Amino acid sequence: GSDDAPSYRIEVSAQISGGTVKVTPTSASENQRVTITVKPVAGYQLETLKVTDSKGSEIRLTDQGNGKYTFSMPGSKVFVEAFFTSGAPSGSRFADVPSSLYCYDAVQWAVEQGITSGTGATAFSPNAVVTRGQIATFLWRAAGSPAVNGESPFRDVPADAYYAGAVRWAVRHGITTGVDAVSFRPDGGCTRGHLVSFLYRGRDGM
Repeated sequence: GSDDAPSYRIEVSAQISGGTVKVTPTSASENQRVTITVKPVAGYQLETLKVTDSKGSEIRLTDQGNGKYTFSMPGSKVFVEAFFTSGAPSGSRFADVPSSLYCYDAVQWAVEQGITSGTGATAFSPNAVVTRGQIATFLWRAAGSPAVNGESPFRDVPADAYYAGAVRWAVRHGITTGVDAVSFRPDGGCTRGHLVSFLYRGRDGM
């Protein structure tokens, strides 16, 4: 039965400093789910986490949030390595934005300016698609989140939506007229063309 399936060891590097890395279970059979829990010590953050099989091939990790990552065990033992860095500027808490990433400085700036707080406690999701509602909110916060009274002309922008004030401001400044007279489509993806148009039109309001 499945009890006879061979079990392979999960070895954690002894060279890890600046945090702890715990794996459960410590050995697993092929295709079994393994969880890695990463905890940086104060003043440190996770820079990279890497799992390799016995041939040195990298295993794909799934970020579950809160310092937990999972992977599917291959048919061999695996080796877990983690690198923690210290002295990062405040706001540099995203595991998915290493200092080598092209947008690193921009992300730190956006967090410091209060334009974004990321998609979770330790994630920024740099490759995620941005919605029209999020873009309007980013621009509005970059302008200092000015209050704009009145109602939104769009039926699909509820008054209590997080982006409602941002959309009112964007309409007031001619940054957007919506997709038509009564629709803004806040959850629609924002293309690169739309984004540069928003920025171009918003340059006077910011």
